[in-house]
Amino acid sequence: RHLEIISSRPCSSSRPFFDDNIPIIIISIIHNPLERESSRAYARATPQFLREMSVFQPDRLLGRSAEESILLNSYFASLSMSQDSPAAVIIIHGDSGLGKTKLAETLRSHVVEDDGYFIKGKFDQLSYGSANRPYQGIASAFAEYCTAVEQRSQETWSEVATKLRREIKGDDVKLLFQAIPSLWKILGGESNQEEDTTSHRRHSCDACQHNINEEEEKVQESPHSFSERGSHRLNYLIKRVVSVISSIGDPIVLLIDDIQWANKTDLDVLKALFSGAHNPFMFIFTARPMDSNHPFLRMSDEFEGYKTEIMLQSLRRNSVCELVAEILRIGDTSECTSLANFIFCVTDGNPFFVRQQIISLRDEGLLRFGSNGWVWDIDAIEKIQLGKNVVTMLSEKMQKLPLLTQQALKICSCMGSKIDLYILGLLVRETHFVENSYTEDNETTAKTAISMAVQEGLLVVTQNGKGVTFTHDSINEAAYSTIKERAPYHLKLGKALHKNVCPNLLNKYLFTIAAQLARGIELLTDDDDRIAMAHIFLRAGEKSMSASAFSEANFFFAHAISSLHKDDWNNNYRLCCDIYTKAADTAFIQDAGNSMDTYLAILFDHCGRRKKGSLLDFLNASYIQVRSLASREDPSALDVGIEALRLAGVNLPSRNLAMHTIVGLAKTRCAMKGKSADKLLQLPPITDKRMIQTSRLLHLCVLISNSWNQKMLPLLCFRIVQLNLTHGMSKAMPSAMALYGAILSRFGYPQTEAAKYGGIALALTDKLECNDTMANVASTFTAIKKLSDLSGVSCTEMFETNPSTFW
Repeated sequence: RHLEIISSRPCSSSRPFFDDNIPIIIISIIHNPLERESSRAYARATPQFLREMSVFQPDRLLGRSAEESILLNSYFASLSMSQDSPAAVIIIHGDSGLGKTKLAETLRSHVVEDDGYFIKGKFDQLSYGSANRPYQGIASAFAEYCTAVEQRSQETWSEVATKLRREIKGDDVKLLFQAIPSLWKILGGESNQEEDTTSHRRHSCDACQHNINEEEEKVQESPHSFSERGSHRLNYLIKRVVSVISSIGDPIVLLIDDIQWANKTDLDVLKALFSGAHNPFMFIFTARPMDSNHPFLRMSDEFEGYKTEIMLQSLRRNSVCELVAEILRIGDTSECTSLANFIFCVTDGNPFFVRQQIISLRDEGLLRFGSNGWVWDIDAIEKIQLGKNVVTMLSEKMQKLPLLTQQALKICSCMGSKIDLYILGLLVRETHFVENSYTEDNETTAKTAISMAVQEGLLVVTQNGKGVTFTHDSINEAAYSTIKERAPYHLKLGKALHKNVCPNLLNKYLFTIAAQLARGIELLTDDDDRIAMAHIFLRAGEKSMSASAFSEANFFFAHAISSLHKDDWNNNYRLCCDIYTKAADTAFIQDAGNSMDTYLAILFDHCGRRKKGSLLDFLNASYIQVRSLASREDPSALDVGIEALRLAGVNLPSRNLAMHTIVGLAKTRCAMKGKSADKLLQLPPITDKRMIQTSRLLHLCVLISNSWNQKMLPLLCFRIVQLNLTHGMSKAMPSAMALYGAILSRFGYPQTEAAKYGGIALALTDKLECNDTMANVASTFTAIKKLSDLSGVSCTEMFETNPSTFW
């Protein structure tokens, strides 16, 4: 009946037809290429074949009893320690395929029995040294934690949510969300599962409208506002989060797989996690061999006293024999000694390679399942198989799969540790099918494409059913090795995603798109493509900055710059200016002074050539330059800032500063006359972008003048107050108000008047959400109350002769 369904449809050589009612076994038969032996195609879909596949998974971990005991003892020992003790750390070292992750997973059942959480994050090779979604491995672990808490009682959910919301508020929630989106559920959202976005059809924007990533829509922040705060704030917040969830009392084991692929940004966050975590929190890191200068090895020195290291070696010959017997369900190990000895020599005792070698023997017909169990000809095996490594075997195996499955495996290998079925289906359709009439949705297309790979044990669908991942890193590497020309392939995938991902989902998959394009950027030749890619890299860099992932931001901005040509400054000035400004800002934060100076020189050059609209760009670049000079304790920073302000129309005197200060104070007091606290709080926010940047530069100069030229301090303060009264309130106003109150106090005005402006400053801080300046405003306000009355004349003399004593 099922074959009748297929035969009743038009035949097409470019794509197969599928029906939801057709069993996967029938589909797998149809998938096999026609040139393959028909008897083998049917044999691979029989119940016997499926039973054979199931026995190739050993039931237990063999040859690792000593390591397993160390792991369990470390876990139970950590539970016996006081709750104030630092988190325990276990590092499992070993080559790929030795079973590091499987060993760590043996702890899961014990943690669950103790009502704890076993959560897992993973890094992959494609994101190392380049960029992908920032904090991807850590974010996936927190997503598992949020899901696990959600699946427990409402009481548990409320306890965790209440404690976290008490600690993390306001802008801090938004900053955390940018780095770890899953935390939005607990910190600001509802305990609902995310909407399913995997079944959207191409260009079906109406269908996608209800599945927009709502969390990303809820947070609309300028990347620049977060970049100023830097990664220190994010690390502090993550430290607070892990401290709170540690204090609840349930054991939490965080497994971080393949830590050798973590970059500096990820390691900084992990360091913050460790410093905030305490018992009963435990970290387990799995690591392949690393260079001695790898940053994780330096970081692990900080775990000294709390860490346990486990070194996994290859299995011994007798353990391999046990493993082969276990896989083949042979009761007496002596019956498979010859086969086990051969496999031991070929695999060097690597457990994963052992299993793959057995599967390869079965696929080649050298290992057969008969009426009395498994049979083999060891002489034939040694002649044919000797010398093949596991990656070669896996690659050859993949090349014998249906073309549709091969294409799906190649796509998955380019995407890292996990790929959404929505993205996989979209790319399979764009790269494999020719006809535009193909109407299956993305998720169904993906499931069809991976069915044989899942059956072969190469891929596995994730728990939520929305993604797919390789069952082992070596399989990922083998699939990637089948791509002969990788840069063109990555570029092809990136273009397909950019063209076909629904606009409502573009922000969600932005890093996926940008990462693919970055790996094929040297092949971009078309001008329209170049500009489109530059826009993508710019957006990815901005999004990385908003998450304080500055290494990733630097990567994307550098690729955006490499996409540009000199002529683009004439035809796409706005794009070029934005890219170079953000790149310079990121280089400053990354302490890459040479790159920053290069970017700023280019910016100043092109700003100087343009008249219309270039002043704002000049001020942005000047702000970065002044901030960089100040960080290097260069006294010229203030002069550079004052010169930039002069070009913006803010003229500051260089002589007779005492007289100008008295005049400026009088003008400011006149402007403030009648301005009650309520009236000041009702002033609208500043909207003119040039005035906003001028106010920021003035505020920066105030901070610098306090160190190098305190005589300028009052004049700069007065300018900020006057500018804000004229154009609207900016985030520089609270600090200026507090400083203005201090100036009044030091010049002998009544303490009540000075304190009034200190109170206004605190109120403005709350209204404008100026958390960064809260400490400065509060300390200034406290100082006002402690000052003694001084006469105006003596203060003026003191200000003129010894400004440091004055302040």
